[in-house]
Amino acid sequence: MDNSAEQKTETPEYFSLRPETEKAFGYSHAVKIGNDILISGAVSMDDAGKPTAVGDLAQQMKKCYSDLDKVLKHYG
Repeated sequence: MDNSAEQKTETPEYFSLRPETEKAFGYSHAVKIGNDILISGAVSMDDAGKPTAVGDLAQQMKKCYSDLDKVLKHYG
């Protein structure tokens, strides 16, 4: 049975944490499609896109988790 007629097309909702940096590299930090949130670019960087905490894995992870927290708060 073909259910394609019953499927609803979801509109992607994009979120840019660092718009200028993401535009330069051609990606969005996150996109929500339906109930799914897809996240990319989770790296330790400042607002200008420069690496932070080079050589300090613990600080890099804290920065990544902080950014992920911002994404999740954006989408509620």
